[in-house]
Amino acid sequence: MIPKIKVFSWRIGHNILPTLNNIARIRQGCKNTCPRCNSKEETLLHALKDCPKAREILVAGGLNNNLIDGEYNHCIDWLEDMFRELDSKAAADFLTLIWNSWNDRNNMVFKVEHLLSTKSSLILKFSSEVKSALANSVGTLVVDYVVNVEHWPAMQHVTSSIFKQIRNEAEPRAIAA
Repeated sequence: MIPKIKVFSWRIGHNILPTLNNIARIRQGCKNTCPRCNSKEETLLHALKDCPKAREILVAGGLNNNLIDGEYNHCIDWLEDMFRELDSKAAADFLTLIWNSWNDRNNMVFKVEHLLSTKSSLILKFSSEVKSALANSVGTLVVDYVVNVEHWPAMQHVTSSIFKQIRNEAEPRAIAA
């Protein structure tokens, strides 16, 4: 097992992962609702087992429902039951699975604002380019500006198609005689 998963496991055992419930105990006024499901307090047990997204990850990881469905008051109790059922290789795989689940949670919490602001700014830049092209009836636009944007490769096909359409509509058409 790699060291960061060992440290993660130690932090779980001591209930010191920065769940919103743990943060709210230290910082007054901090909301402690789970950011993934927005329905319950984000305790360690909820974040790793009871949240619908975490449960989805556990099931996709191949865990038996009997190991997931039990009712527990503390995360360490659930983990102790899990380790009684799993051999050492399966236990290491399980810890890796919940480490990945925690990383998924962190990516959702900390990167969502960055992704939203990046996409919003790209949409604004793209729409201003298209509006400018339509207003000026410019047929040849610089497609590379939008198409080569590294942060949004899914837009490459869309932007190419739109610019080709604008280019074709702006070209003078021959009148059939």
